[in-house]
Amino acid sequence: EVNIVTVEDPIEYQLPGINQVQVNVKAGLTFAGSLRSIMRQDPDVILVGEIRDLETAEIAFQASITGHLVLSTLHANSAFGVVARLVDLGLDPVVVGTSLSLIVAQRLARRICSQCKETYAPDPAILKKLKIEKPDVVFYRGRGCSACGQTGYAGRMGIYEMLRVTPMVKDLIRQKAGESALRRAATQAGTTTLLEDGISKVLDGSTSAEELLRVIELENEETYPCPKCHSTVSREFMSCPFCMASLRIICESCRQDLKPEWKMCPYCTTPIRNQAAPVDSATSTKTETAESPKFLMPVSSTDSAPERPALPAAKRPKILVVDDDPGISKIIETTLKQLPVAAEIFTASDGVEALEAIEKHGADVVILDVMMPRMDGFAVCDALRKDIRTAFLPILMLTANGDQANRTKGYLVGTDDYMSKPFEVADFLARVSRLLRRTYGL
Repeated sequence: EVNIVTVEDPIEYQLPGINQVQVNVKAGLTFAGSLRSIMRQDPDVILVGEIRDLETAEIAFQASITGHLVLSTLHANSAFGVVARLVDLGLDPVVVGTSLSLIVAQRLARRICSQCKETYAPDPAILKKLKIEKPDVVFYRGRGCSACGQTGYAGRMGIYEMLRVTPMVKDLIRQKAGESALRRAATQAGTTTLLEDGISKVLDGSTSAEELLRVIELENEETYPCPKCHSTVSREFMSCPFCMASLRIICESCRQDLKPEWKMCPYCTTPIRNQAAPVDSATSTKTETAESPKFLMPVSSTDSAPERPALPAAKRPKILVVDDDPGISKIIETTLKQLPVAAEIFTASDGVEALEAIEKHGADVVILDVMMPRMDGFAVCDALRKDIRTAFLPILMLTANGDQANRTKGYLVGTDDYMSKPFEVADFLARVSRLLRRTYGL
């Protein structure tokens, strides 16, 4: 037998064989108080109607840690937003990451009426928002009839998003990773998002594109066309991963970021031309929009401007990947093969091995994990910066430990860039390309 107890407000369905408790705040019977009483009965399964406050959340998570299967609901925009919602209530991310097993988000969409269902062509703007780019697909809607009250819809159906809390997701939660990082990790592992599930129901004719747009909250992606090759890129990118054009206002002398209204670089006093122009504007055929970043070039280089170290024309840049997980190393190695510049890639499994490899073979860029045996990434970076031969070697720290304290520590010991795992391929390639171009002019 299985002892199942529920705490609900109100009890919507009477279920035979289930111990159901009705919350009565006026009588002092709250969610938290009911849960405390239920725990004394040693139930196997506990259903909490809704987690509304920290006290209820703490008791529910404590019950899950002590071996009970706990089911509950929470108001959030998506399955990925549940973690932030729980942390906002006051729960420790370590407790959340340890206890959660599965998060399911749902939206209810109206189903097209079968009596008046017809084909139609949706507004192209709606299809663009939903990212449906399938010209041969037949779309359906309800024309409206007496059976559906002239609405075109009859009945409802669920649109679902299921986030399995895998070991990688647990680690990200414990490290206080943001919603976007959780989304990347989950989608890379095969999670179907609300939007993707909704699109599948639009394509099979169950609902309309307009109805999906009504019930799904779309992400506002900060993208714009690259001013050189016109490919779509994120505003977070430092370089275009397709043509390697710089996507920031950068002083050519000291490589510091500049603001569009500045007339000179405040860091090295290099004058800036009044008229900004995109990189390689001779090859650009489209007019630069006001939303796109502009690229400023110094009028002249100062005598004190450092010269870039040059690589021999025939030499391929050497990229050292340092990670104690062979699987991660292989993923990074495969990703680096997509660089516009052919590179020689070799690996090391820990910090000591990395220093030995650099001593023996040299390196032009180092992709460095932080948490490794024998010598961690911070110690490796510090050792490289203290050696005159590697003091200016480009280093990119790539680690699952993405909290702000470690990021700050990484910059203090001398890393050039810091990224969290899992990473977006285009973003990662753009950052590596920037290091190669900034240091060697590649």
